[in-house]
Amino acid sequence: MVKELFEFWQAECDHPRAQLSDGRRAKLKARLKDSTPREIGQAIRGAARAAYINDDGKRYDELTLICRNREKLEDFVERYELSERGGAAAARKARSVVDRTADRLAEAAA
Repeated sequence: MVKELFEFWQAECDHPRAQLSDGRRAKLKARLKDSTPREIGQAIRGAARAAYINDDGKRYDELTLICRNREKLEDFVERYELSERGGAAAARKARSVVDRTADRLAEAAA
């Protein structure tokens, strides 16, 4: 189940080159002791849809952050649930934040 959840995170959060490190494996195993695979999947989706993005455009969707502890996982599950209730409008808002950040970074690089 660890490998499947890791691959799901890679795809959802767009980290195709990420490796299943010992740290990521340990955090997933720890969360599987107090959370269901479904909850972990929802948390990963919550990170993919509503990750915090700082002023430099860094997305905080790292698997070790999502699975740091039960409370952090619950926070990301809540983000997922909010995005589901908000439907298309929430998805558009999340994309617009990402787009604005990418535009700012491109301007700064020019």
